[in-house]
Amino acid sequence: MTLTLLCLFTDMKWEEQCERPSDEEECQRAIPGTQFFHMVAKTAEVLTRWKFGTKFNYLYQCEQFKKSEKRKIFSFMGNTASQDPKHVGHNPFVSLVDAGLEINTAYPLMLRAERKVDVIISLDFSEGDLFETLVHATDYAKVNCLPFPPVNINNMLSTDCCVYSNPATPTVIHMPLANSANANEMNMAEFPTKKMKYNKTEIAKLYKEAKNNITRNKTKILEEIKKKMHPL
Repeated sequence: MTLTLLCLFTDMKWEEQCERPSDEEECQRAIPGTQFFHMVAKTAEVLTRWKFGTKFNYLYQCEQFKKSEKRKIFSFMGNTASQDPKHVGHNPFVSLVDAGLEINTAYPLMLRAERKVDVIISLDFSEGDLFETLVHATDYAKVNCLPFPPVNINNMLSTDCCVYSNPATPTVIHMPLANSANANEMNMAEFPTKKMKYNKTEIAKLYKEAKNNITRNKTKILEEIKKKMHPL
C-alpha cells in the first residue's frame, strides 16, 4: 500500500504554543506519577485542538518563494496555486495528514502536472468498498482542477480490471485485488486492516492473486499503454 502525505498549513498561533517548558514544569514532570497526568493533559489538548501531525516546515523562509517562478513551482497544488503560495514558506509549522485518512493511495502525487503521467495503474488491495479510493481521487481532482477521466459511480462492477480513459486526461486502470474473477478464491475478510501477522500460506495466496490479476489483464494493460504512447 502506498502512502502519501498532504500538507495543511497552520496559522502562526501554533508557534506560540510550542515554546520550551519552564524549569518548574520540568521539575514537576520528574515527580513520580506526574508524567502520567501530564500525558493525559497533553493528549486532551491535542484532541480538542486537533494538532496531530503538526511538524516544523522545512520550507520556512525558503528563498525560492521570493522568485517570480514560484507559481510554476507550485502548480501541482491545483486551486491553491491560483492564490499566492508564499504562505507555504511563511508558516513555521505544517500539518501532515496520512493518506490512509484521506484517499488511501498516491493519486495526489501522480496527478501533479510535472509528472506528465499518461497511464495510472491502481492496484487496490483495500478492504471494504473496492472503488472508495477511486471515488475519493475523482473528488480530489475535481476540487483541485486536475485532469482525471470521467468515472461513472453508479455503474461500477467488481471486475479485475476497470479502465477509465479520456483523450484529455490520464488513463486510470483500476485493479481491485478481490474481484468477480477470483471471488471463489479471494475473500478480503480474511485479510482485515487490523491483521498484523501473516503466515507463509497467507502471503503466498496474496502474492498469487495479485500476480494472476496482472497476468489475466496483460493484453488489456498493454493496449491502454499503447493508446497513450506519443509519436517520436
